[in-house]
Amino acid sequence: MRRCLHILMLLSLGCASALAQEKFPSRAITLVCQFPPGGTADVILRVVAPPISEKIGMPVVVENRPGATGAISAAHVARAKPDWHTVLMVPTPVLAINQWV
Repeated sequence: MRRCLHILMLLSLGCASALAQEKFPSRAITLVCQFPPGGTADVILRVVAPPISEKIGMPVVVENRPGATGAISAAHVARAKPDWHTVLMVPTPVLAINQWV
């Protein structure tokens, strides 16, 4: 699980350099968790957020948006400005199952 998070973060930071921005990140990064606070996914994000923040020099915020089997958090991230400052952290099985629900 931790390896997947690291790979995802590296990929997202690599893609961000291709965007037409002066400097990435230009503001705080928001990691959106689809589970309520205190769960395993939330704890993992809160453990990973401080090292990312130190590495990029900007705050990293963990935001919990539980409900509707992840549809609420996915809709929130889909409506966010596409500048890689809002990232959905969700297990792969949830994304695979939600399209059929």
